[in-house]
Amino acid sequence: AANELRESIARYARAISARDINAVRNAYPGISRDQQQGFERFFSSTKSLQAALSLSGLEVRDRSAEGRVSGTYEFVTSAGRKELQMVSFRAQFEREGDHWRLMSVR
Repeated sequence: AANELRESIARYARAISARDINAVRNAYPGISRDQQQGFERFFSSTKSLQAALSLSGLEVRDRSAEGRVSGTYEFVTSAGRKELQMVSFRAQFEREGDHWRLMSVR
């Protein structure tokens, strides 16, 4: 399960890096409307974006899992300024069939 969950977070990071809200929704089906709007605003204020995320402190139960995600968003603003933002959040996953889905990021 740990490898599948790490791959789920890697897919989420790739979607963020692509600045593609549909890919983000696909990687994170539990995304809230506020979170989606936040990403849309963030994406429109950047020229390029590289998200690097890693998953640690994983607790896997039968059909659910939780872990800490930390990493960085490295981006260039529309004004051309390079910025680095540290990110850290709790991620909750649910097992659906034979797949893990990212359900909550907080």
